Amino acid sequence: MYHTIVGTPVLTPMWALGWHQSRYGYKNIDELKAVRNGYKSHSKYREIPLESIWADIDYMQDYRDFTYNNETFKGLPEYVKQL
Repeated sequence: MYHTIVGTPVLTPMWALGWHQSRYGYKNIDELKAVRNGYKSHSKYREIPLESIWADIDYMQDYRDFTYNNETFKGLPEYVKQL
């Protein structure tokens, strides 16, 4: 009866089931890239998988939503597109 009212659950995307790297304190985009490249250098052996990387609130401009610090994280939109 419940599922006829609200519908059936949505299938979780595969990337959401993988490893997510999250850390507070990334100082700049170069540090973020270095962490990602460290995972990538070991991924060919499947030693350390990585599905996503989260930069806590470090990238934000004055901790405001939907913003990024264009000095320390300059080029962030381009890097995201590259990934």
